[in-house]
Formats: sequence, structure tokens, C-alpha cells
Amino acid sequence: MNLKNWRKLAYVFIIIGPLQYIIFTGIAMHYYAGGTLINPNTSGYSFWQNFFSDLGRTIALSGRLNTISFTIFTISATILVISLVFYIIAMNFFFRNNLILYKLSWVNNVIGFVAGLFMFCVIFTPWNLFPTTHMSFSKLFSFTSLFVLIIFSYLIIKDENYPNLYGYGYLVIITFALTYTLLAALGPDMETFKGLILQATAQKFSQYAWLICFIFQGYGSIKLLE
Repeated sequence: MNLKNWRKLAYVFIIIGPLQYIIFTGIAMHYYAGGTLINPNTSGYSFWQNFFSDLGRTIALSGRLNTISFTIFTISATILVISLVFYIIAMNFFFRNNLILYKLSWVNNVIGFVAGLFMFCVIFTPWNLFPTTHMSFSKLFSFTSLFVLIIFSYLIIKDENYPNLYGYGYLVIITFALTYTLLAALGPDMETFKGLILQATAQKFSQYAWLICFIFQGYGSIKLLE
């Protein structure tokens, strides 16, 4: 396999990774064993009151086994993270004609790899078993992944050959991410009804926007490679 083909596979993978995550987390929601932070007696998954991390619990908030949802979520999230790591590595080659941007893209590789490790830790520390560890790694992932997005937007906007539209796409996602972070830090407590709905809803908008962005970026990378 030559270098161009490997890169194209990475760009296709970053389309498949988020798509399968959207589909399979939807299936995992169907099998979620019930309960929210403020009402353990609710049936099934509430889109507006449950978080993605609830899908990865071994025991649902209802107190029931959550094996099917946990298994689907864990596998799907792992595939997503792998697709992101390969994509970040493959993006280096677009900036090789500018030494400064190329070096910065390698810095982004390191940060992206670290962010991927943090995300793996989030996935494999279900928050019903390791609540403090899970939340700590989640915050570390949010922090490092934000740097990845900022650097990508800068690289693309500064590069003469890469359409700026894709850099602006990252800026939109950065806005979503910062808004969610501020809501999580300064908004109402998620153990209140209002706070739970606000934060769970903000997480959905932030994550789905993030996933759609990378599908869009993968498409753009394929077109540019051609």
C-alpha cells in the first residue's frame, strides 16, 4: 500500500468512525437499562436527561445490569477514537510544504495522541465504577482535544492550498465545545432537574456537532487528496 492510499483510508475511516458511533450509540440508547441522575425509576434512555457516559455504565442508574448498552458503547467509542488518531497522523502530509506548519502539525500529533489516550481512559473507566477517575479523564480529554481543534483550524487557515472553509468548520466546533464547558462549570447543578436537562442537552449538541464536523473534514481531505 502506497502512502497516498494509506492516507485516503485514514480519511475514509474518519467518516466511518463518527457515523458508526452515531448509529451504534443510538442502538445502545435503545438497550439502556433505565434511570437518570435525579430519577432512577425512569424507563429506558432519556435523550434530554441522560449523558453518553450513561451508556457506558456496567450498572445503569436504575440499578439494573446494563451489559448490552455497555458493550455496544464501549466497542463503538473505541473505534471512534482509533479513527481520530489515524486521521490526525494522516493530516501531517497536507502541511509538509511549509516547515513551520509541518512542525506544528507534528506537535498536534502528540497532543492528539495524548487526547486519544485520555479518551480510552474515559471509555474503560465506567463512571459507576470509577466516578472520580472517569470525570478527571473526561476533563483532560476535553482540554487536550480543544487544543487539537484550535491547532487544526490555525493550520488550515494558514495553509495556502487548504480551503479555509474547513478551518472555519473547526472554529464552529470550538465554539460549541467552549459553550458546553462553560455550562458544565457555571451552569445549574446537573443533580437538579433544570441543570440535568441543560447539561445533557448541551452535551448532545456539542458531541453531535463535533462528530458531524469530522465527517465533513474527512470528506474535505479526500477531495483535497484527489
